[in-house]
Amino acid sequence: MSTVSSLYFGENKKISHPEEVTYLVQEITRWRAYLDGVIDSIYRGKYSKVEHILKNILRLGAYELMFRNQIPDYAVVNEAVKLTRQLASEKASGLTNAVLRKLLKVDYPEPGVVLQTKNPATLAEATSHPQWMVKRWLKRYGFEETLKLCRWNNQIPSFTVWMNWVRVETVQWEETVTSLGIDWSKSQVIRNLYHINSLSSLFQSEGYRKGWFTVQDTSAALIGMLVGNNLGIQLLDVCCAPGGKTAALAVNLGDSVSILASDYDEKRVIKVLETLERLRITNVTVKVKDATKDDYPVSDVILIDAPCTGTGVLSKRADLRWRRTIDNLMEMQSLQLEILRHMSNFVAPNGRIIYSTCSMEPEENWDVIDMLLEIRNDFKVVRPKKTELLPFLDERGAILTFPPRDGMDGVFGVILQKC
Repeated sequence: MSTVSSLYFGENKKISHPEEVTYLVQEITRWRAYLDGVIDSIYRGKYSKVEHILKNILRLGAYELMFRNQIPDYAVVNEAVKLTRQLASEKASGLTNAVLRKLLKVDYPEPGVVLQTKNPATLAEATSHPQWMVKRWLKRYGFEETLKLCRWNNQIPSFTVWMNWVRVETVQWEETVTSLGIDWSKSQVIRNLYHINSLSSLFQSEGYRKGWFTVQDTSAALIGMLVGNNLGIQLLDVCCAPGGKTAALAVNLGDSVSILASDYDEKRVIKVLETLERLRITNVTVKVKDATKDDYPVSDVILIDAPCTGTGVLSKRADLRWRRTIDNLMEMQSLQLEILRHMSNFVAPNGRIIYSTCSMEPEENWDVIDMLLEIRNDFKVVRPKKTELLPFLDERGAILTFPPRDGMDGVFGVILQKC
């Protein structure tokens, strides 16, 4: 898709190239099922058998015609035809021309709009989600909440950044962000978090190079709050990449806390080291370690931000919905339980495990916790006492956010204390 978009924008000099390519690739990926449904309804023949490159050109043209008004319709069709000649064939260019011109003449369903239905296929196509996901959500949340969730996932995501308060004063930070033409507001939930409408200029700023901030969703900061403010503890942060949560914990807890952060892959660890270096954080030791089998020091708090299907972050990861299958749930559950079982061996007496995911699926959350508790009866669930967390707790005492309700990514987080 990126190749098609890059060539397309190469023909349209009026459009700024890199950001527009990224935007268009993400949007077409996000709306893929909906676009395919509309194209299939007017395509003569079996659209499912169309070669991949031609499908992407048709999706690109359809998206421009249906979602945007930046380029005249005739220009969209002409550029799509040129792309087809360049990337497919002369014969296929006639097909592209016919399909897109027909699209201009027909009525098609408005994206994301659907009457109440119990049919997951109907809702899945209208909101461009995998049918297996929608089917599960309909059963769990009902139609209205599922529709809200799907619409949330299809919005252009907002951004939240954590201000590194030991590197920059609040006034200087806010003046800098304003001078870059960025709209911002302070988080009403977490101190030193800011909601902003753009990241690109911030990443190119002096503040980025000086380590004034890192990207961190409000939901990730909530998980960090489960660690508490205990001084003088040994903290393990396994599965720590890309390092934003590690960095915020290191700054907020200070030098009295010994932090060992680890991840299983050397490339991921390098990314964490780069983040910590940019933020000028020196009180974290980072190692390549496998949380399913390697030895760790006995610690007071172990943070396990477990690998998961990521169904709570689909708004930010446009491709993820199409890369996941229902089989991934049980594969992830097996890995999560393996990590929990192994790391439970390194918890000090009265110590805690903080287990979290960015998944909204029970199999990866409470089901994993309950399986561990059946194996290790020397652990118990502890309800957090911080008043800031109360609005986000479920009936059993875990953080469980719902994106359209809470205005943040969907996450799960629970405290397990060793008895």
